[in-house]
Amino acid sequence: MSTYKEIKGFKVQTLATDTAASAVAGGSWSAGGNMNTARSEIGGGGTQTSGMAAGGRNATLINNNAEIYNGSSWTAIATMNTAARGRLGAGADNEAFIAIGGNPSLVNTENWNGSSWTEVNDLNTTKHDAHGNVGTVTAAIAVGYGSPNTTNEIWDGTNWTEVGDLNTGGGNIAFFGTSTSGIVAGGNRPAQVTICESWNGSSWTEVADLNQPREGGSGAGSSNSIGIVFGGYKDGTGDLAQTESWNGSAWTEVNDLGTARFGAGGAGSETSALCSGGRGADAYQAATEEWTASSVFTKINLGQVYYNSGSNAFKVTKQPVPGGSWASGGTMNTSRKMQMGFGIQTANIMAGGAIPPPASTDVTEQYNGSSWSEIAEINTARQNGKGAGTVTAGLVFGGYASPPGSGTGANEAWNGSAWTEVGDLSRSGGYQSFGTAGASSTSAIIFAGEPGTLTITETWNGTSWTEVADLNSGRSSTAGFGETTAAICVSGYAPSGGSYPTIANVESFDGTSWTEINDVNTSRGGGAGGSGSSTSGLFFGGQSPAGQHALTETFNGTSFTEVGDLSGPIYEMGYAPLGASSQSNLAGMSAGGKSPSPGSVAVTEEWTIPESISNLTITD
Repeated sequence: MSTYKEIKGFKVQTLATDTAASAVAGGSWSAGGNMNTARSEIGGGGTQTSGMAAGGRNATLINNNAEIYNGSSWTAIATMNTAARGRLGAGADNEAFIAIGGNPSLVNTENWNGSSWTEVNDLNTTKHDAHGNVGTVTAAIAVGYGSPNTTNEIWDGTNWTEVGDLNTGGGNIAFFGTSTSGIVAGGNRPAQVTICESWNGSSWTEVADLNQPREGGSGAGSSNSIGIVFGGYKDGTGDLAQTESWNGSAWTEVNDLGTARFGAGGAGSETSALCSGGRGADAYQAATEEWTASSVFTKINLGQVYYNSGSNAFKVTKQPVPGGSWASGGTMNTSRKMQMGFGIQTANIMAGGAIPPPASTDVTEQYNGSSWSEIAEINTARQNGKGAGTVTAGLVFGGYASPPGSGTGANEAWNGSAWTEVGDLSRSGGYQSFGTAGASSTSAIIFAGEPGTLTITETWNGTSWTEVADLNSGRSSTAGFGETTAAICVSGYAPSGGSYPTIANVESFDGTSWTEINDVNTSRGGGAGGSGSSTSGLFFGGQSPAGQHALTETFNGTSFTEVGDLSGPIYEMGYAPLGASSQSNLAGMSAGGKSPSPGSVAVTEEWTIPESISNLTITD
């Protein structure tokens, strides 16, 4: 017998807009009034309805022009005393504002009181090119390019005082927040990065990375727990329109700017922001855009069905594609296997490796998310070691210099431009075929290795390696992911049993001891890849007695699930141990390696998990 619901159906809610994860996620950009002077590298501040644009540059000059915005149009005001580009701006509105530093290499600070500019006390060190409102006339923060470029200063309304330094220096960064609670994101440090740091009023802490590497992006937001970053520039891609929102733990791509640009003035909040000027489409821009995110929104829920009256469409909230998939990336310049990789999918370094006939190489390449470029070579040519860190602060360690022996415990640090030898591994052997995890150049862990099948575990604190608790099961050619206090050791070659014997055993490290947890579905060794965190990891490729594998498995903190394969069998590849960041497996990569035919390869593959929940139009 039919029920009432089967006969009559069920009630569907009518909404004017799609559901969203937050107010910010539902925001969008619209056109505002044009500036009087097109320019980029602007010092911005104030709000969407009471904004300021100070200094900047255009095709002919660096200027001292200043304009104020009333929510619909710009008005030129008295010029500043000193012309500069890359000014930092701070102000609650366009009646009270300070223009800070600037390029060429200024320490100058000027105060606007609503009618005129007055020079006030200088910075201690030069600062320029941090885009976004950096505070108020009585409480501001100055970061960005300078000498040295990690320094950070606080303004109390009268004087500048040096406080806690950034972890990774650089400029052309986006900023939002206040002098006691802020975020710096992306920038040139010295390469274009996704690095983000959070400021709590006394120190900086690295947090989850942006999805898109960029320099010259701008920011708007209230604190280190909520804000947006928009625009910028990326080598190989050009001007960016992408906007990302920050919720205190992760970045989410939201609606794009109407005009891609970099070096724009940023002002306002995460729900009411202003983007003014900048450079895009090979021209200096006068265009202004306003970001609006309504505080009234309907929370997105998996399985929800509704009617969007604005788009005249029935929609359902669902996960469109489970699991993720691999896609082709840029090809390396040198085919190789057993190279040492570190970084993330869009900003990665591959160092050394094995090349025919066979021999170890010192060739090093950097990936920007689309193409590979050769950079400074490592000091010791080697293969089958490992790496950790980022493209501006990384490590390579262990390996062997020339087959079949000559193991090395050498450890080299990368600062973004050069390699320096630092503290060697403490183990007296087993310098190759070990697993690794770690989020930075000052915090890494290695485990297992050969010759033999080892249980040795060591941690790196930025200065030296220390032996800690052994694995329960010895192995070599194991994969790993996670961090020094939350690492996962996955599969590998076992002590005995046939050609390339493997074990499915997985162990978890809590900073003190190893514990056996659920096995992988298919055991593998031979340099299988790993990336992500101890609760969101990725295990792919490798070799077993059955042959080479394209298999990929994801880890959710408890168990492994087989998902989309690589394009073909591959082992002894390089990879991005941090994935998208040290927090998840959303964006892993595999570079080079060995396939059954033709041997060593130069191919790159990129792993992407789609948005887990999205609103899809019902078409049938």
